Amino acid sequence: MKTKFYGQQLLKAIILLSFSLLLLRWHVTGEILKFVNPKYEILSLGAAILFALLFVIQLTRIWTMSPSTHQHDHDHNHHDHSCHDDHCHHDHGTSDFSMRKLAGYSIILFPLLTGFLLPVKTLDSSIASKKGGMLLLSGTDQPASKQIQQDPLPAAELEHLVEEDLLDSHPTDSPAEHAPDEQIFENEMSKDQYKQLLQHMENTKSLELQNNIFSTYYDHIREHPERFKGKTIHLSGFVYKEKDLASNQLVLSRFLITHCIADATLIGFLSELPEGQILEEDTWIQADGVLDTIVHNEQELPYIRITNVKTVPAPDQPYLYPISIRIL
Repeated sequence: MKTKFYGQQLLKAIILLSFSLLLLRWHVTGEILKFVNPKYEILSLGAAILFALLFVIQLTRIWTMSPSTHQHDHDHNHHDHSCHDDHCHHDHGTSDFSMRKLAGYSIILFPLLTGFLLPVKTLDSSIASKKGGMLLLSGTDQPASKQIQQDPLPAAELEHLVEEDLLDSHPTDSPAEHAPDEQIFENEMSKDQYKQLLQHMENTKSLELQNNIFSTYYDHIREHPERFKGKTIHLSGFVYKEKDLASNQLVLSRFLITHCIADATLIGFLSELPEGQILEEDTWIQADGVLDTIVHNEQELPYIRITNVKTVPAPDQPYLYPISIRIL
């Protein structure tokens, strides 16, 4: 009996350990939330633990005790009799590297190398454009080239709403830009709580779109834009523009992740900046404004007339996640 070392088995062990460390790294840094909905964190953590267990098992295959040459040949001859000619094959991990093996390992190693060496990229306006932009927001497949018709609020009413909002108890100080956003873990509620949330939307004069309720407010406003016309709104997002929009128009946008980054959906409000203000694409802003309506691609959409805007750094957790409603 003698000890034999298998290099390919070592490579497999390194790959398993690397996947485990990569997942754990994303959990520690919080970057895992840029890939999956928080409710799936436990599953990705379980995958990291599973990779670690497989790594431990794989360690036992790197060194093995092999029998003498005569005994090994006898075992193979016996095995060959039970297999019919060359129809039965097995690999102890000692065969030479082939192009097929090289291709297989390359496919596995590529996500590991990019995961460790490249920073996590946040979805931006370039991705928004590829996903459909205003076509997605308006819920239509018609070209986004038709003239936008506006039905503005009277100037006196708009001024009155802004003054009224300034007297409201809405806080003006924002939290630290890069502080952990605990709201994203508060997106689960009962049916009664969800109904109360929608009722509060209908009754309040001022809407604050916090991260944990952003998508719910957005859906309700988009479904019933006329109900919220004239209400003040406070929200944050990044600037997305299309060539058909006026120079002072933009889409105040966010990406919504239902399950994972692959299903990320663009949501946002077509908005109008105060006269003379222009913002570059992908600039993150906090905005106050008044909700109005607009006809775009023959569909009535909510429209924000921004009254106050300031640029802010991109948040560490830029994505939104839908509310989960507890059935029981």
